[in-house]
Amino acid sequence: MKRILLCVLSIGLAACGSSSENTNIDSSIKESAQNNINKGYTETIKLSPYRSPCTSVTQQLCLRVEGDEEQEFELFYGDIENFDYRWGTRYELIVEVKDIENPPADSSSKRYQLSEISSQQEDSINTVYEYQNVDLLDSTFVSNNGSFEFLGQVFECANQVDCDKLVEINNTAGAVNLTFVYIGNGRIKLSHWN
Repeated sequence: MKRILLCVLSIGLAACGSSSENTNIDSSIKESAQNNINKGYTETIKLSPYRSPCTSVTQQLCLRVEGDEEQEFELFYGDIENFDYRWGTRYELIVEVKDIENPPADSSSKRYQLSEISSQQEDSINTVYEYQNVDLLDSTFVSNNGSFEFLGQVFECANQVDCDKLVEINNTAGAVNLTFVYIGNGRIKLSHWN
């Protein structure tokens, strides 16, 4: 019986000893990982010349990150620090990406900061941007002093288009199809909706 008790105590002491060694190893791994998080990494991303509706906490317009041939695009819900996106321009960016410790709920766990604009190319005048089944939520379309906005993006209204009616039917839980046309200098015009 004494032998069994001594064996159990020996095993217990050995486990405690190795546990403190593991703690030192674990803390050095954690420190190394923390340093890598703080350093971040660079990534090249290509952005489409227009945004798409998306819903996070609220409905908004998200950047479209172009993928490879198999994946057409991916929505980018966050912001890129030090970068001002301009509608109608296709971008290739080099960004620095860092992990965010304990990010708020419903927000990205990564922080993106512009390092360089590798290339940018403006769309031709009259380039068409079409949207299907855009939900008419609380602030999908807004009118302010004769100016119209689509999820925060200012747009002009073509002469034959009733943009006031579009604002009026906002927040009806319906959906609309939209056609915008690029008119230059980052500006778009709504040419059709139904």
